[in-house]
Amino acid sequence: MDAPISFQELHALVVEDEKLNAFIVIKILNRWGITTLHAQNGLEAVALSSKERFSFILMDLQMPEMDGLLATREIRADEKNPNSETPIWAFTAYATDDARIACEKAGMNYFLTKPLDADLLKCLIHRNFLNFKAVS
Repeated sequence: MDAPISFQELHALVVEDEKLNAFIVIKILNRWGITTLHAQNGLEAVALSSKERFSFILMDLQMPEMDGLLATREIRADEKNPNSETPIWAFTAYATDDARIACEKAGMNYFLTKPLDADLLKCLIHRNFLNFKAVS
């Protein structure tokens, strides 16, 4: 079994055009020891993701320049992108079945709604990156 990693070893890309939302998410992640970079739209996300490997990407859906769905499709389609298989988690205020289906079709791995449930995000990070022994 691999040794568990700590949150301090994780590096996230937060893609969010609303400054307050970005500030809150980045503050939470940084408090947990996760380093972050911020992109204000999908174009910036695609550019940053092509240059640097992230542990996960938290992607807003509706943004200027390029939305999160198109950005995700571009990241997934580029085999040279170091994040083509990185977990991409939708982060949106549009918690509809249609939005969930669109996220899945674009290649997103999970769907988080706004306002952010920090406990849910922490559970998602644990589930994806930390190893646990089952307690009997």
